[in-house]
Amino acid sequence: MWPAAIGSQEIRWDNAESGYLLTEPTHQFAAAVLALNAAHDEPLNSPHKLLQRAEVAVELDANSPEILFARVRAITSNEGEFDMNDARRLLQSSTWQQEKVRHSDDVLSSGIEIDTPDSEVNRALAWAVLALDQAWFCNDDLLDCAYVGGYGPSRRNRRPQYAWFFAGDGMIDLHAALARGELGRVRDEIRFIAKYQDPQTGMIWHELSLSAPYVDWRGKYPYMFVHADLTYPYISTIADYVHVSNDRVFLQELWPSVQKAFIYGRSLIDNDGLPRIPEGKEGSDEQEPLSDELGLSASWVTACRDYAHLAELMGQVQAAHEAQQWSEKARTSFDRRYWDEARNVPIDAYFRAGNPATDRGLAAIDAVTRNLFSHEQTKQVLDSLASWRFESDWGTRSIAADAPGYDPTGYAHGSVWAVQTASVAEAFWGAHRPDVAWEIWRKLLPWSTLDSPGHMHEVLAGDTYHPQQESIPEQTWSSAAFLSAAVRGLFGLDIDGENGAISIAPQLPPDWNHASLKGGPYWLFDSRFHVRPESGPVQCSRSDWRRRGPLAVRSAASPRRAHSLSICLWSPNAISHQDTRRDRARAAGFHGTARRL
Repeated sequence: MWPAAIGSQEIRWDNAESGYLLTEPTHQFAAAVLALNAAHDEPLNSPHKLLQRAEVAVELDANSPEILFARVRAITSNEGEFDMNDARRLLQSSTWQQEKVRHSDDVLSSGIEIDTPDSEVNRALAWAVLALDQAWFCNDDLLDCAYVGGYGPSRRNRRPQYAWFFAGDGMIDLHAALARGELGRVRDEIRFIAKYQDPQTGMIWHELSLSAPYVDWRGKYPYMFVHADLTYPYISTIADYVHVSNDRVFLQELWPSVQKAFIYGRSLIDNDGLPRIPEGKEGSDEQEPLSDELGLSASWVTACRDYAHLAELMGQVQAAHEAQQWSEKARTSFDRRYWDEARNVPIDAYFRAGNPATDRGLAAIDAVTRNLFSHEQTKQVLDSLASWRFESDWGTRSIAADAPGYDPTGYAHGSVWAVQTASVAEAFWGAHRPDVAWEIWRKLLPWSTLDSPGHMHEVLAGDTYHPQQESIPEQTWSSAAFLSAAVRGLFGLDIDGENGAISIAPQLPPDWNHASLKGGPYWLFDSRFHVRPESGPVQCSRSDWRRRGPLAVRSAASPRRAHSLSICLWSPNAISHQDTRRDRARAAGFHGTARRL
């Protein structure tokens, strides 16, 4: 449990249990790593310094190629002995295999389901859903349950990666859960982030190790409150949840935390209405000492707007008015601060000396998706991102290939990140450039099988298709962002719980003749998209689902392709439908039936 350590750990192979037993002298911690009928190395327990290449390997049985993990407990009456009953039952029973399949089926059916004519897309999306579920980790007796950053090896000469908690990663992950309709898990993740918020300043934390309760994590390690760029997204994340769920009870519960976060956010603001990164803190760029970032300022504009809306819901009119004024002031200064008129390019950040960063990166996407640049500036940004300078055959480079600081093997200066590639694709869908969006998003499909199915790598090199040397094989936000972009971008789904509306604006690839999107437990709907006008409507079945209040459905066809849309919805009240396409507009109330739009 990095960074905590206990001396005299031992590892031995137990033939009876077909696995490695890991123990330590105090008998507080023990575990079994089980591999049925596996060939194995003998572990070397030595008081002397081991060679860096010293490691153990397991060759799995082809008929049962699974590794199982079991918690074991010390037998208090017999020092040095451990209760292996749980591990033994696990090995002797086949129910875990059945439970694994049943659990996977339950996860896939618990939220919005997507079906397309492309089997590779269907498989990658399904695996992304399962990868997100597998990242949910519970440390009940010490910390709580939340998404971990990912799973990777314990690298030599550096800390292991990243099986602990990250607030920023968690906010990206929970947006994928929100897109699927997993509202309970979203609430749990938000509560977890709020639980460890700095109670004095309101700042949102960055990292929380699983062993934090055993060490002075905040006082002696520089990881917890180092990122100044996480507090603004926290405010907007709660606003996003309320937008989808209309959960005013939860908002009331979290409101004191939101207020503290906004107070901290205001403390960073300079005279121009834009935030500056305090000395000793970082923004999103962990490699360079910066004074301010385009992305940080863009998120402040949005956080002010979102805080204003939440304050209105809480009946705090004056606070809402003041937050809106902060947003308008920041928006006025934004363009002047982050657009280089002479070079006609965005400015990603400024160094502490006051000089602007000249390398062209992906920060401008934050301005594009928030409509902070003019139409001409937005077009220039998107045209540049669609060019060879940024696009590789496996995703979008973090820095342009012709920029002075481009390093295709560097961690953050030219490599290709799945999370950024998905965000770029979503931005192109938002700008109604579906062909470019689709080509960028689909480049992530091979990532789904580069390692374990669905477990997308953190980052690949910028010049050749292979993992960057520091990448971990499963970064949760990679598969989460891939999934979110499909729901919100490709299918254009927006659940507006506050106003009781579902918006669906699909931008499907030109070779698809159909696709479907089915709602989960919180919203039951079945929508199917057909290119051929003679396609039949959805056959609706009965449902016991109940929802309070009327539900409006708004649909918008792709700006470049005609299609028909069929939707089934279930509601105790009449549903009003508004067709937003220019050629016709009509309204119809229906209950548990299909309508061709």
